[in-house]
Amino acid sequence: TLYSSLISSPGVTAGRRRSQVCGKPVDRGRHYLSTVSEVSDLAIALGRIGKAFPPSVIHGMLAAIGIIIVVRQSYVLLGIDAGAGGTLALAERLPLRIIELNPAVATVGAVALVMLIAWPKLALRLPRWARLPAPLAALLATIPTAHWLGFSHQHAYTLAGWSHRWSVGPRQLVDVPAALHRAVVLPSVGALTTPAAWWYVALFLFIGSVESLLTARAIDGMDPWHRNVEMDSDLVAVGFGNAVAGLVGGVPMISEVVRSTANVAHGGHSRFANFVHGLLLLGVVALAPGALGLIPLAALAGMLVLTGVRLASPRELLAVARIGPVQLTAFCATVAATLAFDLLVGVGAGLAVEFGAVALRRIRGKVAFAVHVQPDGQTNGIVALAVEGPLCFSSLPAFDAALRPFRQRDVRVDLSRATIVDHSAMVELAATRRRMAARGQAFGWSGLEHHVADSHHPLASRCLAAAEA
Repeated sequence: TLYSSLISSPGVTAGRRRSQVCGKPVDRGRHYLSTVSEVSDLAIALGRIGKAFPPSVIHGMLAAIGIIIVVRQSYVLLGIDAGAGGTLALAERLPLRIIELNPAVATVGAVALVMLIAWPKLALRLPRWARLPAPLAALLATIPTAHWLGFSHQHAYTLAGWSHRWSVGPRQLVDVPAALHRAVVLPSVGALTTPAAWWYVALFLFIGSVESLLTARAIDGMDPWHRNVEMDSDLVAVGFGNAVAGLVGGVPMISEVVRSTANVAHGGHSRFANFVHGLLLLGVVALAPGALGLIPLAALAGMLVLTGVRLASPRELLAVARIGPVQLTAFCATVAATLAFDLLVGVGAGLAVEFGAVALRRIRGKVAFAVHVQPDGQTNGIVALAVEGPLCFSSLPAFDAALRPFRQRDVRVDLSRATIVDHSAMVELAATRRRMAARGQAFGWSGLEHHVADSHHPLASRCLAAAEA
């Protein structure tokens, strides 16, 4: 399982933004109590609801995050002041504002992009450098470029034939405290006597927990070994990490997509990848802040833009479109609402589409959460389970709970009486088969002969013909 780094720089940025809600500063004690509350999520098994997020919504969330990263970091890459506004407004203004780019900053950004794209192929011709990651190669190229262009001191410059004057300086470099201990701030609990404080505690708890669960589900789909994050453990890890960070003045953080994607992309395959990632970042911030201060922000923006392009690849849209119209609609609704409002609204819009699809198939709301799984005997040591009712994204937590007692046995599931088996359920069945096969166990299903599929995709939603009549 791969978690985001607890002390990654993007996580810190997101946390600092969360330290103000509606323009009002949030007391550190309030943050500390909310992070302690995250740990208690394990007792109520909140992590199990992670399975209730449909893959189409998760992919839409990732695509929206990718678009947001590309739009916002393009301004940093080109050296343009983004100003105020949401992602859609910034995207609309970007083509008109390209003429305002800072040539020196844009040069550094271009060098970073070229190195990131070309290095994997170039490294094949340089065996001694083959193990050097492309992001590190990009930093080794952009740091001297920025120094040569004078980023180390504030100054204005012009170009031959141009009357406009641009300026560059240390503000185009990473800013870190010279001494880490000076950033330590002990928590204060004085504000907890006000009702507003408890509102922020609940807000941080809900948003942090949900977004961490969404990230964990997203990383499940990226893991080349097709494993599943233990959602309860992930919430406990985030809660304990935030509790420790709160003791020294830290801000709320979540499991986060960009750093988790970086772990996967560079060969991380266990929780120790996250641990080493965070440990190295802490070590560099504590022991070599001056080295971090040499890194141009445009180089980091180039890395983020490339990551965003990969997350928002048009291939994701085409892949979802092949599954079925419901998944395509949920994907697009999630992307549009996330860009127009925020992540939670976007996920809510995608879930509303999926719920609507279930309702249109005459599966009532309260029943959509209930699926009946009954043992149906054994054959040659294989446990037979019969499913009755809707096996869809909203009933997957209940299905998973019913399956837990048989995780050490060979299992075959009869779906002939399942009124609906949606795409989320098909994905979960396939993932369960892979996991159990890796442990040397057998898992399979049958009984879909009389179900009508939404498309020819092997994991498309299926509805019992009699239920649609």
